Amino acid sequence: MRAPFHRRIRLYAGLPLAIFTSCSFAVPATAGSDSASTSAAAADKAVYAVESARASRGLLLDVAHAGARLVVVGDHGHILFSDDQGKTWSQARVPTRQLLTAVFFVDEQHGWAVGHDAQILASNDGGKSWGKQFEDLKREAPLLDVWFKDLDTGFAVGAYGALLSTVDGGQHWEDVSERLDNEDQYHLNSIAQVKDAGLFIVGEAGSMFRSSDQGQT
Repeated sequence: MRAPFHRRIRLYAGLPLAIFTSCSFAVPATAGSDSASTSAAAADKAVYAVESARASRGLLLDVAHAGARLVVVGDHGHILFSDDQGKTWSQARVPTRQLLTAVFFVDEQHGWAVGHDAQILASNDGGKSWGKQFEDLKREAPLLDVWFKDLDTGFAVGAYGALLSTVDGGQHWEDVSERLDNEDQYHLNSIAQVKDAGLFIVGEAGSMFRSSDQGQT
């Protein structure tokens, strides 16, 4: 009999911690998958963020380093970048007007941003320009955070227990939400690598999930 995918234990005064034990945390998406989307297909219907001198004064929700550059994301699809530690900002060309909630760069050139309509955007020029890799209008729920192990393997988390996975740099994304012990579909708010402790996902009601091998199990 196969072992369960993971088991739930109690940690830190009752906070639930799910440890992935016997099944792959990330699996390849196929080109024909309903959950997969290519940047080319998404770009055909793109509505670009309005360029505005006031963009830097609007709602901004996350910031990341792309090498020495700072990149921030926020409302109306605004993505801004600064090469002088925030003294001045330039607005990137972005194919969405939705609220963007999080941004992550795996190196100084390659980054991803996520937001409402389950949108995932990608940049390969340090955040100056962006392309749309994925969106799911039927989900009606935002993605709230994104993390990449390297240029190929990444995860995005969001509302109602959403967990998406890619193994090809975001060319295809697969919904693997059912792999978490999250029957109540608590919102997943953040995903991060904690040094010497593993990859963590945290969310509502004290929910916490951990992978000890950077998301492979």
